[in-house]
Amino acid sequence: MIKRREMFNTITQQMITHTYTTKKSTFNMDLCKALVSANIPLNKLSNKVFRNFLESYTRKEIPYETTLRKGYIDDCFIETMQKIREYISDHKIWISIDETTDAEGRFIANVIIVTLEAEKSGKIFLLNTEELEKAN
Repeated sequence: MIKRREMFNTITQQMITHTYTTKKSTFNMDLCKALVSANIPLNKLSNKVFRNFLESYTRKEIPYETTLRKGYIDDCFIETMQKIREYISDHKIWISIDETTDAEGRFIANVIIVTLEAEKSGKIFLLNTEELEKAN
């Protein structure tokens, strides 16, 4: 009995200190960007006909919606926000927070940034849209 206790006291658990990084697929990233920029919902990838079409003409394995959501959509967001920051950094801007009611009666708030440019109309960026519990 004593030997057994001593054995448990001397055994230590090894901790995993190495973090694993997985290389992300360029194809998956480009596919995610294309779908998002074309306003095509990622769940369309579960459509068998669409999926077979993409696989046969690209000769690539098409990722599932969850793969893109978990591994690529955040990177697309970060990259897009960085591009917006870079673009507006050289311009004067105005910001609008607009409250409205949509077609289904929900209260919606939008955050919009517009660049102020002398020769042409400014570029418009919709930064965020949130559903509100109630509105004034």
